[in-house]
Amino acid sequence: MERSDGGSEVILRGGMLARLMAIALLTAALEAAVLGEARLDEYEVKAAFLYNFAKYAQWPEDTFARADDPLILCVLGRDPFGASLDRVLAGKAIDGHSIEIMRLGDAKAANAAGCQVLFFRGPITKGMQAAVGAANQQGHLTVGDESASISDLMLIRFTKEEGKIRFEINIKVLQAGRLRLSSKLLRLATIVGR
Repeated sequence: MERSDGGSEVILRGGMLARLMAIALLTAALEAAVLGEARLDEYEVKAAFLYNFAKYAQWPEDTFARADDPLILCVLGRDPFGASLDRVLAGKAIDGHSIEIMRLGDAKAANAAGCQVLFFRGPITKGMQAAVGAANQQGHLTVGDESASISDLMLIRFTKEEGKIRFEINIKVLQAGRLRLSSKLLRLATIVGR
């Protein structure tokens, strides 16, 4: 199915996007079914995406001191997830690293240095801005909600398109940092910051 005009790239991208979205939705749906919930909410889907983003990240060698250190996912600022994040990520691990969730709020942005995944939502304070910038340089995964006001600092930003959750990857932030993302993930994203 390879075409010289690049047609297979479009087919592959669409198919891979559908697969990643199906995985994210399936993960959240299974969690919801176990808990007896009838529908998925936006933040259950985003929690499943966060898991998959971390799964497809290539972490710098010095990210974890020991092979069994947890992967720490921090929510900086107001927490829009409620219990969804805990439910979706309960019992999950990535490459042998269990996932630990920390909610830092606005005032504890300085504590974000130990977070491998940093999710934030606007409005963003100066302290939060500094934490996000430092996390990018250290090779951590920074993900912002569509409402976050500093999209130029986010590695990944959620967006909505026709009522569906999508994501952008800021290539400038990726190239400046030490974290690498799988080409599979890059093909599924809208690339910004060229």
